Amino acid sequence: KIALCKNDLYIVMQNYISVFEMFKIGIGPSSSHTFGPWKAAERFINELEAKNLFRKTTKITVKLYGSLALTGKGHATDVAVMLGLCGFKPESIKPENIPFIIQGIKENNILNLNGQNTINFNAKEDIEFINQFLPFHPNGISFAAFLGDGSAYGETYYSIGGGFITQEKEVKDLKPNTEVPFLIYKGEHITGYLKQHPHFKISDFAMQNEISL
Repeated sequence: KIALCKNDLYIVMQNYISVFEMFKIGIGPSSSHTFGPWKAAERFINELEAKNLFRKTTKITVKLYGSLALTGKGHATDVAVMLGLCGFKPESIKPENIPFIIQGIKENNILNLNGQNTINFNAKEDIEFINQFLPFHPNGISFAAFLGDGSAYGETYYSIGGGFITQEKEVKDLKPNTEVPFLIYKGEHITGYLKQHPHFKISDFAMQNEISL
């Protein structure tokens, strides 16, 4: 269960999350302000490719909203976005190479999208920090790709914690996925299952759920 909150608003996604989704290899310092925006940039590139817009893209701009804007510099949100747009993977990039990659982007004003499409990119102008909170979630990030024919394509994502990202439309269209043999939301659920299966350990319930996915 993931709870998204804005003031007193809680949007609950009743979706079972695997243990292997919760534990990730990535770059910090923040899962929601660094790792999440990095994954959002990766996803935007993937969507451009899926829509056959990747090769037509001549410029990209990024807008960081709310909490991502207020603490973005300290959490290297802008750095994460640039690395994600370039196609670097947080699981495999060598941290010691990051300063040199970012320095090259800033000095040359060039970004190589996914390592395949070189475009002009001015980090100071094309990444905008906006001290405004979007209604859906405090951690909003918008990408816009400008195409050679003068048109544009954009998407907005939300970094909801733990490196997870989503879009507002995905939550609205979400169909609950709770088809696991041992659904657990409270500690009393575990104690109940232990009474039914006295030879099980807690890890056995988790493993049975993982196997069923």
